[in-house]
Amino acid sequence: MTISSRIIAILVGSMILLTGIIIFSSFKLNANIEQFLIGKLDQSAVDERKQQLKDAYDLIDQATHVMWKSYARDGRMTYLEGDIIQILKNINAGDNAIYPLIIKTDGTILFDPVNPQNEGKNGIRVVSADGVPYIKNFIEVSKRGGGYVQYKMPKTEGGVPEDKIAYAQVDRDAGYIVIVTAYIGDILKANQKIKNEVSSSIEDGLIKFVIIGLVVVILIATASFFYVRQTIITPLKTLIHRARNLSSGDGDLTRKLEIRGKDEVAQASEAINNFIEKVRILIVEAKQLSTENSSIAHELSSTSLQTGNRVEESTNIVSDVTTKSKEIKKEMHTSIDVAQGSKKDLQEAREYVHTANEAIGNLSNQIVISAKTEAELAVKIEQLSKNADDVKSILYIIDEIADQTNLLALNAAIEAARAGEHGRGFAVVADEVRNLAERTQKSLTEINSTISVIVQEISDASEQMNKNSQKIEELTHISSEVQDKITSMNKIMNDAITTADKTVDNYIETGKSIEGIIQGVSGINDISTENARSVEEIASVAEHLNKMTEILNNKLAEFKT
Repeated sequence: MTISSRIIAILVGSMILLTGIIIFSSFKLNANIEQFLIGKLDQSAVDERKQQLKDAYDLIDQATHVMWKSYARDGRMTYLEGDIIQILKNINAGDNAIYPLIIKTDGTILFDPVNPQNEGKNGIRVVSADGVPYIKNFIEVSKRGGGYVQYKMPKTEGGVPEDKIAYAQVDRDAGYIVIVTAYIGDILKANQKIKNEVSSSIEDGLIKFVIIGLVVVILIATASFFYVRQTIITPLKTLIHRARNLSSGDGDLTRKLEIRGKDEVAQASEAINNFIEKVRILIVEAKQLSTENSSIAHELSSTSLQTGNRVEESTNIVSDVTTKSKEIKKEMHTSIDVAQGSKKDLQEAREYVHTANEAIGNLSNQIVISAKTEAELAVKIEQLSKNADDVKSILYIIDEIADQTNLLALNAAIEAARAGEHGRGFAVVADEVRNLAERTQKSLTEINSTISVIVQEISDASEQMNKNSQKIEELTHISSEVQDKITSMNKIMNDAITTADKTVDNYIETGKSIEGIIQGVSGINDISTENARSVEEIASVAEHLNKMTEILNNKLAEFKT
């Protein structure tokens, strides 16, 4: 049910309820008025009859007083009581008549037309149908100078008891108590016609009042209906039409509701206008933000593709570095084997020198052998120097790769910072890559320094070998100085063995460092792979954001701002 229907239903129901209340109240009021008037009329009739009973007693008293004087004067007092009773019996002959009784002051009943069986008996203990000791009450009120007694008594013996009122007073001459009674029903019958006329008049007035009330209520209901329709229903229909237009129409947020007056409907219209204005401003801002989001999504998607390409290139570079590092590792193992062989040769040379010291006679042959050995060793040392230079060139390539990795990590961090919240994880990865590249550069610097020292020592050893070769050639011609030279050679050989030991150890450490570099580069390769996967996810998210932004733009375009 619509609000307008409910308002009309409430209005009609209120009018019907009001009409019912008015009619009920009118009936109730008229009934009370009728009851009050009839009660007043009955009470007035009763009061009038009471006065009539008092007047009747006065007439009886006056008559008995005259009879008393007459009978006393004539000497007929013995007939007085019987004649008085006969006169009282004649009073009961007509309808609506009064009913007199005579009793003595001791309660003996002399005359009772309703209960003649009680005549001559003492009625002090006699009670009426409603339990009133009326004889006793007659005596009591008579002693007070006269009064009224009300009780129930049937009109005839065995009849239905009816309300009865009596006036009792002591006769001034004979000393009897004369009671004059009347039935209240007889009193009220005389007022029945008046009661009927009053009831009819009240009913006619009530019917006229109800008809006039119904006409007035109908007029008020009609006027209220048109007023409610004009001030409430019509504005509410306007509100409903505007709301439907916003929900399923053209969505025009620039149109406003018309405000008339300052009632609740006008206040609701003003509040709805304010709400529509807020929604319009919100839609405008949402359109602007949606446009910015679309631009950012396009830029993020483009940047993600570029970053993905760079990460792929970085992955390829790292893979190449890993392959070359493994080759360097193999060459380092070969160099270690060569150095160990050199150490072994030097040890053998020292033994040869020791043998030369013991057998100077074989010095020439041994010098020739030593010269040959020295020449071969010089060639090996020269080859070792070249291998060390090759290692330095490879380390230089690794250093360039680390520089490029550091630069790529820096660019990735910049792109992640531009991506905002979506690039935070990528920024962390880029920072770790940059730190790894810096550690790689530092390790390469240390390795390069170590290899430079080794190369320098190898060069020194090679130079020394050349000198030794020259000396050995000179020893071929100068045998007299062989002993001294052999002693010097023994010392030099010991130093060479120590140097060879250090060289082997340095090669081993370099091999371990290169192995660490290989592991680091492998880690970089794994990180690059993860970065590529993350970049793909970022690109997917950017594409999804772009689609959602387009959907939002289409939805917002439905509203006219």
